[in-house]
Amino acid sequence: MASDHGPAWRAAVHAVAALLLAAAGAAAQAAPAPVSAPALKLDCPAQVPPQEPFDCRVSASVAGAAGGITVELPPRLMRVAEPAGWSFDVAARRWTGPAPAAATLTLIADTHARGGAHTLAARFVVPGQPAVDAAATVGVGGADVIDLGVVTLPLPPWVFTAVWLLAMAALVGVARQRDLRRAGHAPRAWPWALGVAVLATLALPTVTALVDQVRARTVYERAVCEVLDHAGSPAPGQPDDVWPMAALRITADGETWVSTGFEPRTAIYRASAADDHLRFPRGSRPACWVDPARPERVILRLAPLAALFVGPAVLAALGVLGVGLRRVW
Repeated sequence: MASDHGPAWRAAVHAVAALLLAAAGAAAQAAPAPVSAPALKLDCPAQVPPQEPFDCRVSASVAGAAGGITVELPPRLMRVAEPAGWSFDVAARRWTGPAPAAATLTLIADTHARGGAHTLAARFVVPGQPAVDAAATVGVGGADVIDLGVVTLPLPPWVFTAVWLLAMAALVGVARQRDLRRAGHAPRAWPWALGVAVLATLALPTVTALVDQVRARTVYERAVCEVLDHAGSPAPGQPDDVWPMAALRITADGETWVSTGFEPRTAIYRASAADDHLRFPRGSRPACWVDPARPERVILRLAPLAALFVGPAVLAALGVLGVGLRRVW
């Protein structure tokens, strides 16, 4: 039996099939390529020395899309080199860069970082994908020490503070006991002893600052410093006591090295030094003073000459109180 459909019908069917196949192919080509899950990696050395540059490497990968990486710096770590194509938010202490990409972040730990662990936090964000987080912890070698400007004591500051306060309390206590053993209305020694204890406690940081100032003007060598970064560094164990610090590239006697500087006590008064690091923006090249015996010690600002009289005045007052205490003892 002959088919009811002629050549015209078969041609029409073939044409419709060809159109359907072409439409399916075009749809397949127009469909976006599948996006793989984003990956983020942050590698930093497990242990670094203070005041010496070190590298952290961050890398992110994702197929079929682009995103952005942010890396937050903890307190006491500062940047030395800026990766190409990255930007830095000074207020937030945060790097931002493109991805997928890889970059090397060169950092340095200031003196307050010694003996602690400091964590960098990274985040990789791709539109339409969950954010990916990574972290790396850097340990900074060395234990806390007491830096008196001329010598360094291998003791944590809290030990020195505790011993000093106990010694001052013992001085006042001995004077009080001596007063109680006296008969009549003999002059009392304990108020003089209390005055000596209080003024001696106040004199210690003042005299240390005076030593820094005198040595900076007589022993330290003048150099040129390029400011690589600046930030506030909380004192160990005192998160609210922030000292200004700066990462510096120092050039002196034909040599160049990177270290951290800005000894805040050189301003004599801490309040006047609180924001001084902001006077030196990144890229500026101010004069600085380097301790030839300890090149990592760098001073960016000298106190006014009038501040040099504060230390001797405190010591003179302490001497007057000492003489008075000896007379009534």
